[in-house]
Amino acid sequence: MTTRLKSAKQKTPPKKPLAALFGFLASLQLAILLLVSMIIIFSTGTIIESLHGTNAAKILVYDTPWLEIVFLLLAVNLTASAFSRWPWQVRHVGFVVTHLGIILVLAGSFVTKKWMLDAQMPVEEGKTEYRVIVDEPMVYLFADGESWPMPVKKKAFSWQGRETLKPEEGKTAPVQVQLLNYYPKGRLHESIESAAAGPAAVQVLLENSFIHQEQWLIQNDPELGRVQMGPVEMTLTDQPLSHAGSASQEQAYLEFRWPDRVRQVPVSKDMKLPFEATLDGTDWRVRMDAVYQRAMIEGSVLAEQAQGPDNPAVVLRFEGPDGVSEKHTVFANYPDFPTQHGMKPSASGAKILYRLPGGQASKTQSHELRFVVQDGALKYQQLSGSEFKEGPLQAGDKISTGWMGLEFTVKAFHPHAVRRRFFTPEPNTSESKQAFPAVQVELEKDGQTRTLWLAQDMPEALNWNGQDLRVVFGKKRKPLDFKLTLRDFRVEEYPGTERPASFESDVTLRDDFRGLQKDARIAMNEPLSYQGLRVFQASYVRTPGEPDISVFAVAYDPGIFLKYLGAVVMVAGIVTMFYTRRFSTVKGMGE
Repeated sequence: MTTRLKSAKQKTPPKKPLAALFGFLASLQLAILLLVSMIIIFSTGTIIESLHGTNAAKILVYDTPWLEIVFLLLAVNLTASAFSRWPWQVRHVGFVVTHLGIILVLAGSFVTKKWMLDAQMPVEEGKTEYRVIVDEPMVYLFADGESWPMPVKKKAFSWQGRETLKPEEGKTAPVQVQLLNYYPKGRLHESIESAAAGPAAVQVLLENSFIHQEQWLIQNDPELGRVQMGPVEMTLTDQPLSHAGSASQEQAYLEFRWPDRVRQVPVSKDMKLPFEATLDGTDWRVRMDAVYQRAMIEGSVLAEQAQGPDNPAVVLRFEGPDGVSEKHTVFANYPDFPTQHGMKPSASGAKILYRLPGGQASKTQSHELRFVVQDGALKYQQLSGSEFKEGPLQAGDKISTGWMGLEFTVKAFHPHAVRRRFFTPEPNTSESKQAFPAVQVELEKDGQTRTLWLAQDMPEALNWNGQDLRVVFGKKRKPLDFKLTLRDFRVEEYPGTERPASFESDVTLRDDFRGLQKDARIAMNEPLSYQGLRVFQASYVRTPGEPDISVFAVAYDPGIFLKYLGAVVMVAGIVTMFYTRRFSTVKGMGE
């Protein structure tokens, strides 16, 4: 008996290495191992997503090469398992077809992951756009009319170190850029400190029985050089306000107010219209086309009313260099109403006011509080209608404005100051509106370095040895094969509320390469399809005084056909397996 067993063992031929490998790839043990691995991977991804957000889970789990390897091994296992039944018989059809369906789904998922497009396209009403924004961080450097986009590798968590950022397409940037800090979510902090050189800065406290607000002003700064606080416009400059003008205080006049100068043009009921005047010391001219005492809007046209409350207004055209021409309607009783056609401020930088005789004005009238720095000393100037006063000022002085019981105090004054911005990391899951992606970069050229903090979509400008540079941290913009023009955007709200019930866009799609142009409407659940891309109405942005912005979602899924086909094939295979079971039963009885 023992001899026969030994003989049988000796007659069993050893498995060849290739056959052994195929047997392992087709084995049930490998399939179970891969399924357990997938369960662990997706469980880990779910935990990371709940603790640290979707982006962290994508970076650490879902977009990793080893997850692709697991899916590839699963596809190989399914393929090997199907071919292990070769030559196939009738009873194998359902089994093989089911495996084929799963493989097609895996292949479609791989194609989608590699070549899909999931982007946004914001388009301002009346404008045309051909680029989409994809979720890939970039640092953009602009100088002398050129740009250098530099990709930034995504980080799952707050990161500190040193990485060299290189421009795309092998271009050479005018400065070298190093990444020092990367915060998926960061909170902005700002400090203004005394320095040996730089613009002046002043910290002002404005208060009454209801208001207690502090504000830093920086001399001639685009953002903090002029700040509106309630009814008070505060300015810090080295140019004192010259209140001398051509118009009498007993006569109505138009006032054109720049940060460093004021010009006045008298307004009379008996003046011949249109009336033109040049503003001395500027490149701007004004042409008054209409003067109203009781202005009222009828339909979309401003008209004079025979009866009703006084509402003085002037319709004018403000003309400047390079053919700039702006239409304004200025109301004396509502000086803060945005008056330019299109609801934008004047390109001249001037604020236009209509002053009435004797300094009369509405209770809504704004007032100006100007801080003037000269020879390291500080003084203040107050302007309200025709009332004007000024005086010296030192830190700690408390002065009454005479408006609404307001008093102001200079808490700090730096003849020279520097503005420092920095960020601190926030949790990835933070929903705070003050938390947004930020990076710190170091710029280096000719042995000189400068360090900048960049918040997403908040550009920083600097001058480097006479060369103007602008640096922006944002997302990658990818061009499409067609252009989209937003002709009109509409929002329908629920009656009696400001909640949007629906919103839609009228667009024109133009493909210059194919010679195609067509009009379309994009609404909620009604996308525009073109060349495999689908354009959805995602959201919108409405800002008072600005044109509407329609935000479209642009999607392209090249693997969707394989995924749908795989699902159909897989269901067909499962149904077939139930049908062909009788062949397996008959064969088993015969054996």
